[in-house]
Amino acid sequence: GRLWFVDADDEIADGAVDTILENISLVCKEVFMFRMEDYDENGNKVESTRSYCKELEPFDCDGVNLILNHLSYSPVQMCIFKRQFLIDKGLHFVELAPHDLEIMPRLMIQANDVRLIPVVIYHFYHHYDSKHKSKYTVWRTENHLAMLDEYDEMIMHIDDERICKALYITQFRQLKHILHNPELEDFKRNYKKWEIEKRKPQIRRILKKNISSIRSFKELFIWLLWYISPMLYKKLQCRVKYSKKK
Repeated sequence: GRLWFVDADDEIADGAVDTILENISLVCKEVFMFRMEDYDENGNKVESTRSYCKELEPFDCDGVNLILNHLSYSPVQMCIFKRQFLIDKGLHFVELAPHDLEIMPRLMIQANDVRLIPVVIYHFYHHYDSKHKSKYTVWRTENHLAMLDEYDEMIMHIDDERICKALYITQFRQLKHILHNPELEDFKRNYKKWEIEKRKPQIRRILKKNISSIRSFKELFIWLLWYISPMLYKKLQCRVKYSKKK
């Protein structure tokens, strides 16, 4: 059997089921990955920040290679899973948010048989207005931060350098999501500013491990600016966005 996780507030693309059945009936893979498109709450298509594969034809790889090549493997809705693979590897969701960001790295470092298919099967809707509910923001941000610790714990118990490198990249992606998310400022301002401050040594270590993942001097400058002064970073970020609108 196969498993596909679909959110009630999203949409399946036209012809997606036929596309899925056509592909998974041809070969037996642990994981099939497809493309997805992003939409705002009004149904307008928005630019995706995900780094998809550029190949025009399906291709095979293992999960670690996927991460090492900086290709997106989340959210979980992009994937169709072989049920027995999840059972054999003991892969299950835990109480962290968002769940797919937590389970997908654990899944991918164990997946030896992944097929990527460059066809859109899923429409993912972003509900921007709901992101700033106070209680939800605290819970979500706290758990995003806890996931950095989870990756540290995983790395401590793995000897394979290739897998460790993949987990460092995953941890870096998670850090980028936290630091560049508008929820963070609300979290710091209203709740636990010290929670961010005490993590600066951890942030410095993650950046050092992933220096090769920083693609340009501009991105390096942004990271250094955030590290020196998160408030100044935020002001400049808002000013740039405002000037673009004008």
